[in-house]
Amino acid sequence: TRVWPRHDVLVMAAAVADYRPVRKSASKIKKSTDELVLRLEPTTDVLASLSRSRRPGQWVIGFALEDRNPRGSARSKLERKGLDAIVLNSPAAIGRTNSRIEILQRGSRWKTYSMRDKASHARVIVDLVESIGGPG
Repeated sequence: TRVWPRHDVLVMAAAVADYRPVRKSASKIKKSTDELVLRLEPTTDVLASLSRSRRPGQWVIGFALEDRNPRGSARSKLERKGLDAIVLNSPAAIGRTNSRIEILQRGSRWKTYSMRDKASHARVIVDLVESIGGPG
């Protein structure tokens, strides 16, 4: 977060975790026959906070891994978090070398990229960043 002000584009691929335990255990929790209930709390939304703290001319691109109403959920995330573009993929992409993605740039229409290796999709994203042409 400290270096973000010095850069023009931020591409955030995934949250480390959406939730964390409310209480940490000081030692190992031994197995027993009792039921164990974990209480979780939301983590800080790094993507949203960096998007909100940007200066004019900075671009923020996020990812959405969606399985229900994928385009609607991704569009909502783009708006809610103030992103300039979002890359949509499905849970089927996890652990695979090939995937299909869709990209929505703010104020534009969805672009679909067929099944190909993830390095090719990375090139598509780099091309998008290069097409932005820098700040402002």
